[in-house]
Amino acid sequence: PQPWLVGLNALELSADRNTLYFSAFTGRRLYSVGAGDLSNSAVQDDKVISEVADLGAIGMAGHFTLDTNGRLYYMDMEQNGIFRRASDGRVQAVVVDPRLIWPDTMVIGTDEYLYVTTSQHDRRPEFHDGEELRQQPYGLFRVYVGAQSVKATAR
Repeated sequence: PQPWLVGLNALELSADRNTLYFSAFTGRRLYSVGAGDLSNSAVQDDKVISEVADLGAIGMAGHFTLDTNGRLYYMDMEQNGIFRRASDGRVQAVVVDPRLIWPDTMVIGTDEYLYVTTSQHDRRPEFHDGEELRQQPYGLFRVYVGAQSVKATAR
């Protein structure tokens, strides 16, 4: 077997546009870095690297989204769940459900629901000796989170 190597997959810019949150797709840690130096080509790479903060362990997260309360939502494909991290670092499960088979994309709607799709990537042939195990229909789920999306209010 060959490891499935994927680079950065989860990126999210804070509401004030000062912080970029990121995670390596096959990693298990959440990081942040100041967006100002990162976007300034005059700043040396070593300086940007020294500013990266390790915010702790998370599951294998494919995507992030932020709400207007400063909470970062991330999916954990291995636990079939969605979690959120408060600005003080506290993490809580939003939903864990066996029907969330490899949650893959999420967004908070203007109705304060978090919408998430499932892709069943872990059932792809490359993980099962060439056998396709994905089954339709794929899922679209929603859960009430009681906050607006940063993206919706940043326009």
